[in-house]
Amino acid sequence: MPRASLAPCLLVVLCGALGAGPAGAQDDLLLLPPEDEALDPVTALAGLKPDTAVVYTGEELYRRGYRTLGEALRDTVGIFQRQTPAGPRYSARGIKDGLALIIDGIPHIIDGERDLLDVDRTLDLRDLEQIEIVRGPSSAIWGVTALAGVVRVTTRRPLRTGATVGLRTGLIDPLALGAETEAFGDVSLRRGDVGLFAIGRARIGPRQRFRYDNAPTQYFPIGGVFVPGALTDHDVLAPNDSAYAVRAGAEVFDLRADVSHQSNTEHTPLSTFSHAVLADRPEQSVRHRTRGRILLNTSFWRFSVQGAAFLAQHLREDTFRLYPTGDVLPFGGDIITRGRTLRGGFRLRTDFALTDDHRFIGAAFGELGQNTAAADATDAQTGERVRDLVQISDLDASGTLAGEYQGDLPWGLFVTAGAALRYRTGFPLSFAPRASLAYVPVPMVSFRVSYAEGTREPDKFDLGALSRSLVAGTVAGVRENPQLQPEHVRNVEAGVSLRPTATTRMSLEAFGVSHAGAVVQVVRNGAVQPVNLGPRYIVGLESDAHLEPVTDSLFFDANVTYAQTLYGPTLNEDLLKAVVQVRARWWQHLEMGLRARSRVDFSVGGLGHTLAVDAFGSYQPAGGPFTLSVAGQNLNDANESTPATPGLAGAVPVDTPGPGRMILFTLTGTL
Repeated sequence: MPRASLAPCLLVVLCGALGAGPAGAQDDLLLLPPEDEALDPVTALAGLKPDTAVVYTGEELYRRGYRTLGEALRDTVGIFQRQTPAGPRYSARGIKDGLALIIDGIPHIIDGERDLLDVDRTLDLRDLEQIEIVRGPSSAIWGVTALAGVVRVTTRRPLRTGATVGLRTGLIDPLALGAETEAFGDVSLRRGDVGLFAIGRARIGPRQRFRYDNAPTQYFPIGGVFVPGALTDHDVLAPNDSAYAVRAGAEVFDLRADVSHQSNTEHTPLSTFSHAVLADRPEQSVRHRTRGRILLNTSFWRFSVQGAAFLAQHLREDTFRLYPTGDVLPFGGDIITRGRTLRGGFRLRTDFALTDDHRFIGAAFGELGQNTAAADATDAQTGERVRDLVQISDLDASGTLAGEYQGDLPWGLFVTAGAALRYRTGFPLSFAPRASLAYVPVPMVSFRVSYAEGTREPDKFDLGALSRSLVAGTVAGVRENPQLQPEHVRNVEAGVSLRPTATTRMSLEAFGVSHAGAVVQVVRNGAVQPVNLGPRYIVGLESDAHLEPVTDSLFFDANVTYAQTLYGPTLNEDLLKAVVQVRARWWQHLEMGLRARSRVDFSVGGLGHTLAVDAFGSYQPAGGPFTLSVAGQNLNDANESTPATPGLAGAVPVDTPGPGRMILFTLTGTL
């Protein structure tokens, strides 16, 4: 899969001072209601322009050829996606893993895997009523852990009586070398203020082809350390992944309850230790998630109240392969990490309209969790298996209080000011002030300046660290760092937004970020230990726009995102990204589009530039019960590589390629 040439890459960059195709850009606190509901006047106070959020519906993203929310984030202004041996990872404004995920008002954090933004295989686009992506300084109401942005998801409710069924299949390369097949369906029943619903899906695949250059397939022992043999290029067809998910619940007046279960099995044909190709026995990751929730959303007089309580269990098992099997390593060796998190909590938010132009928002949320993990190992030479090499058990609790004032002032001024206070056992108290001032001299122009702070505590245990407890062939375990401190981020932003017509909008934001205490894993005295890095300072720009040359028929969207480390460690987050998208719609029934994304990586040891092209289309007859969608991803078969994670001593760095060309066909029927 050859890399794209620099000329088309720069062409996309030059074209892209524009936007990623959102349904509309909205203020951080503005939620779009279902069509049959009126917008709550408490949340309708506008305010914080220029826009630093984009809003999608899950159905809209599905029509545009996306399989997952993560793929849509990849093309959204302000967000970078990197492929890693452990799957996609996301950053914003130079902050690695700096996005917070909120699902129906509940922060979604996976202990032991806080670098994972769980948006790629666990969230079904058809189950998402609305996705709001807020970049940069966000509301204090979401707590202190949102370092660089928030992804806020609202799941579907039983708003109608009916059912939907569908089938999707995908071809790779497009010679059917591998495929993805998914079946899905939902059913809902609505009678007045009472509703019932259920949604489910099952998937096999994708079975992807990866191109690895200069990768080892054999290792030899030298002085107690295994070193790679010959390096060759390999095309590897990974085994099929698989997943299933179900969610069911009921809504009675303002109260909603649901339960859900998800299971995912994924494979990686590259050892995250030795960076060797594992064509015969890939690494494997298994996840089981079960969750129950009760949600309340009601209003009276000048109050609007949102409450939630939840209980969730997260089971995981990772099988990390050490080396390819061979003469000197007949068993290859592996590390198996098992983890279990049981977590419960609550969230309460109250909006109080002081007057028609001023309001106060208060929030409180807390969690209690029990986390356990253990790691086993199999010797690569003898096959001897040792259980429970490393065991960790931890009980922790956290609590947050937040308050915020929002006001529409005279002379076109809008102000927001608030703060969040958080405590988590084992860490100091965290305080995060946030403020924003906007000026709208005329309806078509607005300016804004913002300041925000965020704090994120590191995991008390890390699955990646447990899995790397075999260092250079010797079981060494992991070591705590009692001096470890939370990460702390300060973010300053200034921006302008223009809306010259009802069908044209554009915005530009410039930001500066101070990032202290970034947490990384290092090997010290034969043990894996987390440490804090020194301070780093980042600057950048974000620009997006939307244009409709023919109203409701022809749409042009594009965006540019740039982040550069001025001082301190780069963390491989010095990047430039541009996305351009053109869509055409005929008779409201046929829609087609073309999308191109380009990324330039100029960090130390970066991977240069890539350019990928997608195409998509959907057709629904007037009043017809079915929709046919076709999407082509990465049609030019660009190798969107990223550096592999550090492995064992002597491991050869091998790029981790992104998914290759894929063609998707989807047929959906509505009853």
